[in-house]
Amino acid sequence: MRFYKLTHPDYATDRAADMANPIRMVNELYVPGITCSACGESWASSDRVRVSVPKTSDLRAYLTGKCLPESEWRAFAEKLRRELTIPSWMKVTPGAQIGLPTGELSTSQIPDMMHPFPGQIIAQNHVVQALEKEKLTGFFPVRVQVRWSERVMDRDRDAPAPELYELLVKGVAWRVGVDTNTITICPRCGRTVFANVAHFDIDTNRWDGSDFFHVDQNPNIILVTERVCMTLAEYNYTNYTCAPVS
Repeated sequence: MRFYKLTHPDYATDRAADMANPIRMVNELYVPGITCSACGESWASSDRVRVSVPKTSDLRAYLTGKCLPESEWRAFAEKLRRELTIPSWMKVTPGAQIGLPTGELSTSQIPDMMHPFPGQIIAQNHVVQALEKEKLTGFFPVRVQVRWSERVMDRDRDAPAPELYELLVKGVAWRVGVDTNTITICPRCGRTVFANVAHFDIDTNRWDGSDFFHVDQNPNIILVTERVCMTLAEYNYTNYTCAPVS
């Protein structure tokens, strides 16, 4: 079975990339980072915990990304899961963004898909509808709260805000010869590494069968099945590429 990396096209310049992805994600809340007494490292992940954090929640005072010792961090993470009712499939990791996504647009001319950060895809509503119509699996669409940038042109200010969604990936897979033990640098704090980025030999026995999935718990890489690529091509969607992996 063939798999593909779903990502942005190759842009000729940084300006071209900015024009193709006219959105800036505004992140205000972060799970505390972690400081490990065993390896001595302080670190944060690139995960995103997409649940609502009420404005009145006392938790907000602690969601600044400031590092905690590992014992305190684990207790706080359990409290987050409990009080915010975080689904079991959604990872809570040190330094992860938390809260519903907010995107700041610099123009009303929006492509079908945008890529503000590696492994993060923002799609227009019609793209999500097509993916759901084809019964593709392994993703969870989260509505983006949209606002206009201060620099947006006057002619765009009165334009209706587009309906955008972040495609949060739920599917999981592992590469051949890789498991939790091989990616874990420090068993005390759980710090991991994604080694040999050129190798994408997926162990299909440890792939959950989803059309969208992360590999080896890496949130910065989205792999998809051929069904996803065929759907995007059939609808002639813009600003993405399906790159074969091996």
